[in-house]
Formats: sequence, C-alpha cells, structure tokens
Amino acid sequence: MPVPRTVRAAVVLALLPLAACSVQGDIVVGDDALSLDLTISHATSGDAVGDSPCSSMNGEWVMTPLPSPPGTIACSLEGEVPLVAATGAGLLLQGRDHLFLRWPPSALSREDDPLEALDVSVHFPGAVVAASDGAWVYGSTVRWTDADRVRTEGVSATASRYSPIPRWALPAGLGVVWGAAAVGGLTWLRRRPVALRNAGDAVGEASAGTVAAPESPESPAEPEDPRVWAPDA
Repeated sequence: MPVPRTVRAAVVLALLPLAACSVQGDIVVGDDALSLDLTISHATSGDAVGDSPCSSMNGEWVMTPLPSPPGTIACSLEGEVPLVAATGAGLLLQGRDHLFLRWPPSALSREDDPLEALDVSVHFPGAVVAASDGAWVYGSTVRWTDADRVRTEGVSATASRYSPIPRWALPAGLGVVWGAAAVGGLTWLRRRPVALRNAGDAVGEASAGTVAAPESPESPAEPEDPRVWAPDA
C-alpha cells in the first residue's frame, strides 16, 4: 500500500533538522503549502547518514548533490509540500489567526553530528509577532543564525496567518496609481493649449477696444472785428 504524500513529506520534514550539521536557506510558509530552498551538509559517518535527504531521493523535493570537503556530504533541496505535512510533523501548528513554528532542541541536533552552522529564514504570510531569543525579525520574516543558541534552546516563532495587504493587490495598486497619473497628465496637456488660446483671445479683445477717429485740425476762430475779415469795400 503506497504511503500518502503528506505522510512521506511529514517524515522527511521531521528528519531534516536531525540529519544536518549545517543548514542554510529559506522556508516559505504559504496559504496552503510549504516551500523549501535549503543547502544542508553533514558527516558521512554516524546514524545521520541513513536519514539524510542527501543520501536518497525522497520524492518530495529536487535534491542536487553539491561539492563538499572530505568526510562530509552536501546537497541542496528545493520543492513544495502541502502545509498539512509540516503540521503532521509537529513542526508547525495552525491556529485561527496565527501560525506557530516550533523545533525543540532535541529535533535540531544529534550528539554524533551536532548542528554547527545555521542561517535559515522563515517567511510567513503575515507579520511575525513573537520569536525565540536570538532571532532576527523583519516584518513577516524571522531569521536564525546562532547555531549554539538554537542547539540548546531550539527555535520558535508566532506569526499572523494573513497579510494585511494581499500580495496581488500590490502590483494592482501601483498600476492604478500610475494609470491615474498618466490620465491626469494627458488631460492637463490637452487642456493647456485651449487655456492658452482662450487667454490670448481675451488679451486681444481687451487691447483692441474701440478705434478712436483721428482729430481734425481746429479751424482758426473768426475775429470779432469785421474789418479783419470783411472784404474791402
């Protein structure tokens, strides 16, 4: 009887932290899926080899072998699994409004192959509201880099399940803003020549006014003494 995909993924997720002495990369928690892009390495001896995702194909992610120093094995893991797989592995719990990530110290390191290097960022759909000591929080992302602290204290984080602004709305909103700006600019350019033309007409009318008739030269006044203008008798 074939093992359900979610069960296989849950088993691999549970074994993943135990099988590595070095883990780097990103884990993205989506609405209904969990995606991983990790680079892991560990010693080629010890019990971890049999559980290593680098030693066999697990069927859930793409495993790519990577060059590594003698005595170690390294690979990259990329892929996506249903979110319920992480829930089944006990690594992620889903509440009504929040997600709870928890990896106890016992799930993060083995005595024969302890966790030595760590740089993992977990990206949640919503803002991170709490995280274990030593974690770096950037909005909806929490990052762990202190392997010693994680090895002794484990990791934990609480984040909102929902983003305050849907991701699809961000490019749409920018498109609306740019569109409105473009329409406004075109409208202004179209109205500007009309306004200038109307202003020019108004100035022309004001300066034209009524043309005054040229003044005719005044006729000399007739002298009151008739002897001046009367013809000689």
